[in-house]
Amino acid sequence: MKKIIKILSSPITYRLSLDVLAILLFIFLGFIAGEIILPGILGNYISLGELTGVLFVMIGIITILAREQEISFDYKIINRYFFIFGCTVVTSLTFVSLLKFGIIIDLFLTAISTTLFVLIHKYFFEELEKN
Repeated sequence: MKKIIKILSSPITYRLSLDVLAILLFIFLGFIAGEIILPGILGNYISLGELTGVLFVMIGIITILAREQEISFDYKIINRYFFIFGCTVVTSLTFVSLLKFGIIIDLFLTAISTTLFVLIHKYFFEELEKN
C-alpha cells in the first residue's frame, strides 16, 4: 500500500499520464479521420464508445492524480459564443445520430443530451470560478 501511495504522489506519474492522454487523443482523432474517409473500416474492429470510455477513464485518472499532488489549474474564460457553438454542435450531432429511433424519441433524447451538456459545463466551470 505504501508503494501505491508513493507512486501516486510522484510527479512522474502525472506527467506520464498526460503523455498517455495525448497519445490516446491522437489515436481518437485518427480513428475519427479514418471513419470519415472510409466509414465502417475501423468501426468493425473497435467501438468508438470503447475508445471514448478509455479517454474518460484516463481523464479521471489525471484528475485524481492532480488532486492528490495538489496541482492547480489556471482558469481561462471561455467565450460565450464558443459555448453556444458547442451546444449547437452537440445538439445537431445528437439529433442526426438518433434519427433511426423516430422523431419523437429523437427530440426527447436530444433535449436530455443538451441539458446534460449544459449542466456538466456549469458544474466544471462554475466550480472553477468559485476557486
